[in-house]
Amino acid sequence: MLKFCDSIKYLGVYLKAGKKFSCTYDRLKLKFYSSFNALYSRSKSSNSELVSVTFVYQHCCIVLKLLILVNLC
Repeated sequence: MLKFCDSIKYLGVYLKAGKKFSCTYDRLKLKFYSSFNALYSRSKSSNSELVSVTFVYQHCCIVLKLLILVNLC
């Protein structure tokens, strides 16, 4: 028996079912915001913008770059 679904994951991108080619980026955005919020809540105690920016660059930049790359394709 075949299983029908609205989207499928292929190479890290979720492709949506439909007549035209389209992708959904909801899960990538969710991963970015969840990693950013986790790091931001831990960096509040330092009260330094430089520390916050460094955390975001080191940990969230990978997800953000993937999201931008997928949007350009």
